[in-house]
Amino acid sequence: MLIGRIADLNSDDALLYDSIDTGRIYLVDQKGRQWISPHDGQQYALIGTDQHDNIYIARLSNQGSNGSTRLADAILEGAKDQAFTLKQQLEPCLVDSIKVSSDGNVAHG
Repeated sequence: MLIGRIADLNSDDALLYDSIDTGRIYLVDQKGRQWISPHDGQQYALIGTDQHDNIYIARLSNQGSNGSTRLADAILEGAKDQAFTLKQQLEPCLVDSIKVSSDGNVAHG
């Protein structure tokens, strides 16, 4: 399995990572591993977390979901036990160019 990004949740003893192979986001905690990205047939990449343990993920566009050139067309926000909602629609851009700050500001470019 190829791993894209890794992040942690400050208030939980938990680790997040995305699989480049499957396009899914996983959470590993004391209970084991669980798939937390939406179950909608789309592929996703982890962007990161903020100081309040909100999780930011990118929806991958069909144009570039092949690992080496992962392109994002939207940013979604959620939490460990909450669904993800659309935060921002994007013109397709490289996942690696998207960052989230500790206060939850998402920047890309």
